[in-house]
Amino acid sequence: MISTKQYVPLTALSVVLFLSYFMVPLLFPDIPTDRLWGRLRYKKDLHKWFLLSTAVMWICYSVVLWFLYTRGERIQRSIVWSLSGFLIFSLLWMPLMYLYMKQPHVYSYMISAVLGATAFFAFWVLFLVWQIRDNSMWSVIAIVSAVYVCFHTFVVDFILFSLLAL
Repeated sequence: MISTKQYVPLTALSVVLFLSYFMVPLLFPDIPTDRLWGRLRYKKDLHKWFLLSTAVMWICYSVVLWFLYTRGERIQRSIVWSLSGFLIFSLLWMPLMYLYMKQPHVYSYMISAVLGATAFFAFWVLFLVWQIRDNSMWSVIAIVSAVYVCFHTFVVDFILFSLLAL
């Protein structure tokens, strides 16, 4: 099990990331939140799929987080670095989208880079889950969850969002 000294900050950062989806709009009241979705807001069916995928990704991320916390004692440093990178880059997306609303040409490349970095760290997390797998059912569930987190961050966020929304 990962030590509490490392577990608490990563869990807190995860909670901050989740709450940022509700709090950041309060910091930018002059921009309607539907504009965060860029051009996707005009494609209602696709927008719903993005939201559903995001909800599934949060559930999968929680499973992966629990798995790494309970089984990852031999690779603690890698877990801390990979999850920290994933969370920090994930936290940058929404504030950059607000800045994008004011200057689209300046921030579109930065948003794509941040989404790409998030996907990179998601793949690193998948690699770590793969390293500490065993023959248990939880291990299989964690691997499937990590694959979905990678799918969402790479395909849905980095590729589709960058192409369709920006």
